Amino acid sequence: VRGWGVFTGTLLKLVWIFQAYLTYFFITSMTALIVRILTSSGVVIMFPIMSCARRLGVVDNNSLSVLEYSYPWLGMPMRAWQDSGRHGSYNRFLFLPHAVKLLVYYSLFSLSQAPISSVTWTKSVPQFMPVSVWGVFMIWEYFSMVFLRTRLGVAFFPKFTMIVFAIFQLYYQCYHYGFIGLAVLPLYTVSFAAFIYTFVVLELPKYHNGVLSETSPREVWNGMAWGE
Repeated sequence: VRGWGVFTGTLLKLVWIFQAYLTYFFITSMTALIVRILTSSGVVIMFPIMSCARRLGVVDNNSLSVLEYSYPWLGMPMRAWQDSGRHGSYNRFLFLPHAVKLLVYYSLFSLSQAPISSVTWTKSVPQFMPVSVWGVFMIWEYFSMVFLRTRLGVAFFPKFTMIVFAIFQLYYQCYHYGFIGLAVLPLYTVSFAAFIYTFVVLELPKYHNGVLSETSPREVWNGMAWGE
């Protein structure tokens, strides 16, 4: 009987680890989607603001040109619209579709949190805990998008965060309530330590060695659909 207890306990912990990895997959998929939508479409609000500032004389045309080249997937269609001599303000056709896109995707992101959290954390937890965990996933995603530019960084950081989240989930499953609210603090602390290690040890030396530069911002990169 005791042997069966050890076997059952080990099997149960393996199930918990699998559930943690499955939860990691779903949450990272949602956060990756919303972070990239916010990055690609959220900056659209800068174009109407810069246009108004230019009309008021606060900024010159060069500032708007810099904005267009900084976000070419938005700036180049706007420049082509203006150069074609079409009537009507392109800001209206640029701003409204992206604003609706942001609203739709953020609504889907917000609505997905409740079912995933209810399935993942079935026991009693502090009210702030699920939101805090989703928050750390958002921070991981932003860090990955901005700072992960080398092979070593890409190989290390996602795997490390996955292991950290699995340990957090094991603690949650092994204890009834316990200090699960305080366990969120080490989750953020370890994440901050991983940020520093990844940037200082894995990313920064590649920049000093010339692997990363202004003309080659990533060690592994894909060609863009538009020209220079």
